[in-house]
Amino acid sequence: MITAAALVISNATTAVAQEVLEGDEKDACEAILCLSSGQPPHECEPALKRYFSIKKKKPKDTIKARRDFLEECPASSEEGMPSLINAIVNGAGHCDPETMIPQLNAYLWGGCEREGGFALLGGGCMADIPQVCKTYANHPLTRIDMPVKKKTCKPGSGYWSNQEYLQPGEFYEGGQLCKYEWGMP
Repeated sequence: MITAAALVISNATTAVAQEVLEGDEKDACEAILCLSSGQPPHECEPALKRYFSIKKKKPKDTIKARRDFLEECPASSEEGMPSLINAIVNGAGHCDPETMIPQLNAYLWGGCEREGGFALLGGGCMADIPQVCKTYANHPLTRIDMPVKKKTCKPGSGYWSNQEYLQPGEFYEGGQLCKYEWGMP
């Protein structure tokens, strides 16, 4: 998938000019490639630093400014690229497992207000992976892994029908102590 994105950008930039990209055009193309992969290499640091340094007072203005930056890549209007850029600006930086897994598990384990649903920005708890993250991860030109919910069970100890010994999120099933937990596949 990353190869496909690289080919689209490579073909478009070859068609535009036979010279090496520089400045914001170069950083924008590199940021697109790096943000389309699950584990960007360290060579991505300058482009990602440039991308994530774009911040405005309102989240919608930050998204617009970051979209404008990514659209400086000559390949930004090629087939599949506008939807990729949209997925990136809405998901990159918000859909990382380090942020989502604790929020998803807090919801499962009763560590947050269930009426609150999920909050993508600024904490809170999530009942499920936000749609913007699913869109980002499922785009044909990205390779982003999302957390999955797994059920783990082990033989119960003590009097299994006494619910007062259960921790938040635990339940008994078939004589086993079970718990759902979000983690990486």
